[in-house]
Amino acid sequence: MDWMKTNSSPVVKWEDRNHPQYFSQTMTNGVSYEYIIQLCNLLDKDPWICVPHKATDAFITELATMFKNDLAPDLNLYIEYSNEVWNGIFDQNTYSQHMGEQLGYSGEPWEQGWKYYVKRTFDIFNIFDSEFGDEQRLVKVLSGQSANSWLNNRLIEYANDPAYNPELSNADAFG
Repeated sequence: MDWMKTNSSPVVKWEDRNHPQYFSQTMTNGVSYEYIIQLCNLLDKDPWICVPHKATDAFITELATMFKNDLAPDLNLYIEYSNEVWNGIFDQNTYSQHMGEQLGYSGEPWEQGWKYYVKRTFDIFNIFDSEFGDEQRLVKVLSGQSANSWLNNRLIEYANDPAYNPELSNADAFG
């Protein structure tokens, strides 16, 4: 998560990501995904990636395609939408609240944000599923806050609601 500079990420389009040829891998757009894949393949370790909160569907499709094509086929891929979207100190929290409001979700701003977080999480899972097909190596992670079971229960409730998860897709883990 930190290596990818997930919190308050400026990345929106595929062109915004860091490339392996760039002189620095410590910029606000994080380390290149190519290096993440290389390292995981070399060490035989499953990667856990956090998709930037403003990433477009086209970005997510490119990301899923890259991991499908380049990650060793015996490795699993953990995917999570952003990080701590519930946490008001990060831009992803304000962004999700704004997006939830734009979509007309009910409730207080934070509830609108949580509903958008769940919706976008399952959008991302569905894009990765489309790219990976029947492969069983995706581990789709819905995340909450360990010290807040009330929030976690709301997120799970929204995940089971077709208003926010129209295909009623499943997460594989709760982080």
